[in-house]
Amino acid sequence: MANWRLRMPETGSNQSAPLSRAATEQAEFAAFLENVVKAAYEEISTRVEEQGRTTEIHMAISGCSLSVSHNGVDEIYYHVYRYALPNRIFPYVEVKFKERGSRNLKVKRTGSPLLDFNKTNITIKEITKEHVIASFDKYYNDVLSAIAEAQASEAAERDEYSYDQKAEQE
Repeated sequence: MANWRLRMPETGSNQSAPLSRAATEQAEFAAFLENVVKAAYEEISTRVEEQGRTTEIHMAISGCSLSVSHNGVDEIYYHVYRYALPNRIFPYVEVKFKERGSRNLKVKRTGSPLLDFNKTNITIKEITKEHVIASFDKYYNDVLSAIAEAQASEAAERDEYSYDQKAEQE
């Protein structure tokens, strides 16, 4: 019987062996992050930077994130990461933003599928950058609405306070 260890490469791996399911899925997800998510983030970044925002894209093996800030204040953190189902992988989204409207700023966090994979039988290969952009826009519009509402409320409080002060002085 021949010694099988003598036939193994020095790295200890068999280069001709087929990739495992996990390795195949990871390679598929890495390509999705690079070709779809990062391309969508670059388009989003160009658009929001025209509105005076700054953006930062961070790529990692586990996911890709986009941070948007305005005047040094973070507005939204949008992160696409991998979620494993028994028969496929699917991108999930984690969104963090600061809740305004009270004196205390709380970080709100939500996690949801990029697309509703229960209603659509879509695979990761069929998800486009337009899907990513639409998902981001949905969350970002909610954040911008909350910011505008909080600013209007704060402005109303300032006006009411200044009106009360003027009334007291008279």
